[in-house]
Amino acid sequence: MPNYQVVNEVKANFDDVYQSPTPHAYFSTMNELEYAIGQEARPYFLSAVALMRRQLGHQIPVRMLDLGCSYGVGSALVKYGFSFSEIADFFARDPDSNSHQCIKDTREWLAENEPDNPISCIGADSSEEAIHFGTESGLLDEGMARDLESDPRLAPEECALIQKCNLLISTGAIGYVGERTLNPILQQLGKNRHRPHGPYIVVTILRMFSPELITKTFAAHGFKFLQVPEVHLRQRRFHNETEEEETIKAVQKRGLETDILEADGYHHADLFVGAPESDHPDLMQAMVETWKKLQQ
Repeated sequence: MPNYQVVNEVKANFDDVYQSPTPHAYFSTMNELEYAIGQEARPYFLSAVALMRRQLGHQIPVRMLDLGCSYGVGSALVKYGFSFSEIADFFARDPDSNSHQCIKDTREWLAENEPDNPISCIGADSSEEAIHFGTESGLLDEGMARDLESDPRLAPEECALIQKCNLLISTGAIGYVGERTLNPILQQLGKNRHRPHGPYIVVTILRMFSPELITKTFAAHGFKFLQVPEVHLRQRRFHNETEEEETIKAVQKRGLETDILEADGYHHADLFVGAPESDHPDLMQAMVETWKKLQQ
């Protein structure tokens, strides 16, 4: 069984940039490392939203839970349609602004840009600072600041929040978090929406992490959870040579080749989708069709 804590020691630690009252340090650091996973995963998230709209109709809102949302990046990408570089450029304009001013500026920025997708975005992250900024600025409609790896017990209001969600996304959190975080979330996900379809899951998992335990966790909650064939997404550039060498070792230990992907100097992730058994073929087909379109 995979030991995610051991594998996590391979990766550079950026905890400090997630604990700031504003996103300036986060976006500055990620931009320097050419962070790309959110941008590369966005077409697949949008595809899942489109599928849900076709199946459920416009009367039933899509409520997206972004696990490991940081300051609300998933919402900015999927709901508002910004590119990652546009987001990073916005927060680079006035890097010395205080929290109050930054929240005000972000609210004004969002007010000037109508959402591309009128969905509700709920963020879940262990950083209280990131969740506070996301909800106060309007990047997140609602948020939950919880470290479920340390304490997996959910409060009643947190359960109610998750129960209203019908789409779970994540770009990079899986592996940092495992079954202790996923179990309480999956117990509640979509539970107050007795609809004929969903809830759906679209997440990325770095190739250095084995998906075995995660797959079993999803299965235990009634979700068929499989990797989308052919889809490999670039996460970010390696922080240094040590991280590169240790990451390549971890990927090779899984029996995977690294001479094409990791050899380019970047972390890479695979795409996984989860859904109830009857819904999984449609969700997987939507992902495959999206991949084919991106190859044209």
